[in-house]
Amino acid sequence: MISSVADQHVEEVGRRVNDGRWYFVRNVVSILGATKRSEGVPFLGRTLRHTDARVRRESVRALAGMPDPRGADLLVTALADADAGNVTLAARYLGSIGYEGAVPALVEVAQGEGSGNREFGTRCEAIEALGQIGSPDALPALEALTGRRRLVGGGRGKDFAPIAAAAIDAINARTKERGR
Repeated sequence: MISSVADQHVEEVGRRVNDGRWYFVRNVVSILGATKRSEGVPFLGRTLRHTDARVRRESVRALAGMPDPRGADLLVTALADADAGNVTLAARYLGSIGYEGAVPALVEVAQGEGSGNREFGTRCEAIEALGQIGSPDALPALEALTGRRRLVGGGRGKDFAPIAAAAIDAINARTKERGR
């Protein structure tokens, strides 16, 4: 019932993100996301820093559905989350929307660098997102992960070689399409 009228009361609903109950805040975030209203983005930016990973995860989902470019920028900040699921989800959404502004942060995740969770699956998701975005700026890092061009540290990227190679192929195909 609240969701059906929330788009007319985004500010009022958004003020509820300061509640002390994580499950309540998660539900508020879900309602804000359902409105798809830009007025909700600042509230979702706050909930990306919530102490509970479930609230942050719902914030990532909500931001992914927002047509506001500020939402994509906030998804980039979610790549520094300590929870693997949240980083993975943010990378997946950034790849699906093709947000080129995320390339430097996704490269860090793919290489296992920077802050946040850098588990194997999370890094794989970042590599795939780079392929979806299709920016040639990602090629040096992806080539290093295939072993074609090594960074300091030798062969640490061998496990990622097939995924990185597929991302390189996707970028090259997209580059050819743009050149036509």
